[in-house]
Amino acid sequence: MMLLGIALLAPAARADDMDRFREACQAGDWNAADKAWDAVVEQGPPPLALVLRHAEVALHMGRPLDALHDAEMVHEKEPTNILALVLLARLRAKESADEAKTLLLEAGREGYPILREARASKELSGLTEDPRFVLAAMRVSSQIPTARSPRDPFLVPRSIFAPAGTTGEKRGPRPTPPVGPMSFEQFVATGNEHLREMVDLLHKEKLSEVGIRFQEVKALCDRVRREKSAEEFAQTADELERRAARLDAEARKLLRIRELKIVVTGVVVSKIATNRAIISVGDCTGSIYEVGDELRDPAGERIRGLKVARIAEGLVGFDYEGIELVRPLRQSP
Repeated sequence: MMLLGIALLAPAARADDMDRFREACQAGDWNAADKAWDAVVEQGPPPLALVLRHAEVALHMGRPLDALHDAEMVHEKEPTNILALVLLARLRAKESADEAKTLLLEAGREGYPILREARASKELSGLTEDPRFVLAAMRVSSQIPTARSPRDPFLVPRSIFAPAGTTGEKRGPRPTPPVGPMSFEQFVATGNEHLREMVDLLHKEKLSEVGIRFQEVKALCDRVRREKSAEEFAQTADELERRAARLDAEARKLLRIRELKIVVTGVVVSKIATNRAIISVGDCTGSIYEVGDELRDPAGERIRGLKVARIAEGLVGFDYEGIELVRPLRQSP
């Protein structure tokens, strides 16, 4: 009976050791965290998330080789683990900047804001002085799939220029290009701020102001093309202008949708018949639509590219040139 009691208590004891380790990490008590870690690993392989935390503890304790061992262990078991990739980049940057760049670009493909990380880390800050790496990071971010919510047509592509969580942040004065000669880093930073502001304006539905910011981006890019002959500046200016143009195009589409005043006044969903919806556009009387139908304006003309994508209980989903949106029953935008 005593042995059974010990067997049952062991998992609870290990959980307590893990809690002590986490609490010590949060408190910044690295010695206590290191001792708690010894108790955790004595009872079996720890969770990978804790292994990464121990790597940070090892760094604070002045044991970079232990931290490297932990990061490599996690990377071997989870090759796309973002935290492991970034930590490995930090630890290997001194010996091999190229390897650090490769690891960061892998993290970027998983959606991590690698330029922001590089600027904030003393081990990685030197990497941003390489225009080719900055351009590669920008290209990687443009390939990240966008996760859209069909209920919010104002979501915009997530990218290195607009890291997750920036929407709604309080920002300082509007970005202004530096006076005098502009370094590559200053150009990228100013471009970032312009794009972040365009993203914020889209989320706040200040759609007409997005076009104004787009003109400012174009002016910035034109200035760089006039003043700088290096290929990296020209390529980056082209990429910056393309991204700003995409945001401007999305704002224009959303303005068009708003002007249409789409209202769903009826929905019929059936298991034995085709689903239908009654939808009015502008001031016209509602018409009956099925999935795949293009909407018609008050004059009866088809609205190119605006189709009914789905009909469900209480709502209708639309697709307008790649933008998904939903209109609830009897509710205008």
